[in-house]
Amino acid sequence: MKRLVAAIMTILIILPFSFVVGAETYVPSRTINLVYDDSGSMIRVGSTYVDTWCQAKYAIEVFAGMLGENETLNIYYMSDYVKDLKSPPKLSLKGSKDAAVTEANVKKIHDLVTDASETPFNSVKKAYEDLKKATSDERWLVVLTDGEFNSTSNERVENYFHECVSDGKTRVMMLSMGPNAAVITPNPDKHIYFEKAENTTDILSKLTKICNRIFQSNALDIDEKTNEVTFNVPMSQLVVFAQGKSVKIKGLTTPDGETIKTSSNVHVQYSKKATIDKNYPERKVVVADNLNGYVATYNMDFKPGTYKVDVSGADDIQVYYKPNVSIAAYLFNDDNEEVTAKDNLVSGTYRLEFGFIDATNGKKVTDTSLLGDILYTATIVNTDKNGEKTEIQAEMGDPITIKEGTIDIDVTAKFLEYNTVNANLSYQIYASNDLIFTLDKKPSYTLSKDGFGNPDEPMVMSVKIDSGDGIVALTEEQWELLGIPEVTTTADLGKFRVEKTEEIGKYNIYPTLKDNDPMQTAEGSVPITIKGSFKQGLSSASGKLEDSFEITSSITFMERVADWLKENWLKLTISLLILLLILGYVPPFKKYLPRKIKNKPYIKCMAIKIGVHDLDAKGTYKRNLSSTLIPYMPETGSLTFTPPPRKVLKLKAAGKNRMLVTNTRSFAGKSEITFDGVSVPKDEKKPIHIGSSSILSAKTVEYNYICYLNR
Repeated sequence: MKRLVAAIMTILIILPFSFVVGAETYVPSRTINLVYDDSGSMIRVGSTYVDTWCQAKYAIEVFAGMLGENETLNIYYMSDYVKDLKSPPKLSLKGSKDAAVTEANVKKIHDLVTDASETPFNSVKKAYEDLKKATSDERWLVVLTDGEFNSTSNERVENYFHECVSDGKTRVMMLSMGPNAAVITPNPDKHIYFEKAENTTDILSKLTKICNRIFQSNALDIDEKTNEVTFNVPMSQLVVFAQGKSVKIKGLTTPDGETIKTSSNVHVQYSKKATIDKNYPERKVVVADNLNGYVATYNMDFKPGTYKVDVSGADDIQVYYKPNVSIAAYLFNDDNEEVTAKDNLVSGTYRLEFGFIDATNGKKVTDTSLLGDILYTATIVNTDKNGEKTEIQAEMGDPITIKEGTIDIDVTAKFLEYNTVNANLSYQIYASNDLIFTLDKKPSYTLSKDGFGNPDEPMVMSVKIDSGDGIVALTEEQWELLGIPEVTTTADLGKFRVEKTEEIGKYNIYPTLKDNDPMQTAEGSVPITIKGSFKQGLSSASGKLEDSFEITSSITFMERVADWLKENWLKLTISLLILLLILGYVPPFKKYLPRKIKNKPYIKCMAIKIGVHDLDAKGTYKRNLSSTLIPYMPETGSLTFTPPPRKVLKLKAAGKNRMLVTNTRSFAGKSEITFDGVSVPKDEKKPIHIGSSSILSAKTVEYNYICYLNR
């Protein structure tokens, strides 16, 4: 029984989830009209006394102890409506953050006793009639009974419930207790729910399911050794229910070691008094005296982590949670990139995704394990610039096409079977349309040495816009905003002359000569690129066209040559002079002295006179710098091929590694001086040829000198 009673604590999270509208959080109100069967069968079945009344009453105490500040619980005891519908609810309890108010609510239920009477259906009618007057956001009709209604068939009960939910605001929950209780067919799609407890031990577990659905509650796993709970989702509320004869809840410790004080800590306990009816003596009434516990509520922004419950004397501990989450919608473009600039969202097709975010800071919640299976749905209303609305139903991953105007996304996420969270997101949508350029007329231009033969004949271009509903003409305002498109080419042409015509969407385009020169202007097929765009408010349109046109040239080759010479005669003249100058330094136009001759050629001095020894000496080979610098002039120089008294040759380059001795007369008829073993004839006046490998010799009374030019 303790386990069953502990299960009832799934009702602890009865504060509803936030509905996010833009950046504001809205907490809806809730009215619960609960019809409680206080008939005699709750106390005694035949001659056997049962504790059904005690369990149910204890559960309602807990129920009352957890009412939120925007919630009302009205309790209708069936005994009050045996004859008519005049009696008000037995108790009307308002939820509060004030612990004293909550304790007073629990005490009212604890102390309440009634006549153990019948099971009239009037009690259900009364509860619903009062519920219709409620203005709260959520309205629940809850019926707890352990028998058939007086003079009312199950079919009539079921039909009545269908009438209740037809108003679109009321939801019905019924719990039948025992084998003889009324049975209806549940219809969750219409918000009619039903549970049946076959015996008294099932009552609390079934009531748990009821509370889960009504209050959207969830339980955390708790470590039985350390009393710790761990969660990876931000929370706004944690509720601890500990049960035991001497139980005490002392506090809750955060991951940082801080102890959190409770918002309220309410004591709930079994009741000893079932009825004032003399037919049920107190000494015989069965009391479930092990029902004792505390409900501690903690309200704050809980970050994910591990928290420890400080409790003593507990036989059973349950921790319930309320996620502190909202929902966000994300749009992805064709490149699978998330669109983040939602203040300037352009029309087009996007993939719609959803996800949970931390309600305190808007950050994405990546671990949703505590949220269970999640079902996202969205209703998208796209109002275009003309005021026409298009409604789209979308789920996770669906593509949506949106037009210029506004878009409102109403997103709903269902999770943990009973829970829902909503968000309303609104964006301004701007157009990003395509401009369609077309060359309607492309003349073939003729080109002569005097220019274009038809320079005043334009290419005619038209432009339209793809509005999303088709390709249409530009409006007068768009035509004005578009201005002059950019027209370019990679060919040799001048800047295009582009003019607007008087007709909206029509342009005249004229080609021009490159640098105003026909000879530099392209011919043949000329590629052309046209680009244009405009902004209209934050909406925009742009387009591009790639095409070509023909230029036919009649300029002859000789006309081009003549024109080139006319334009380049000075450059040509200078180039020729430079070429001639350069040639003046290039063999064979310029002759150079051999480079193989050593600057200090070796002279072998062989002694002839007795008493004189052989010697080694060096000659001198020089080039005249001026002859080297002057183009076309043969290089000149000198060669000393004996020691003092020196013999000097005057040289002049002859080409092909040869050279001329120009002072031949100085050596003519002198047999003691030879060039490659040959002396110069007596009457020789012409220069003689020698090379870099020639050997020169000269004799004196003391020595015979031999000069090797390349050594």
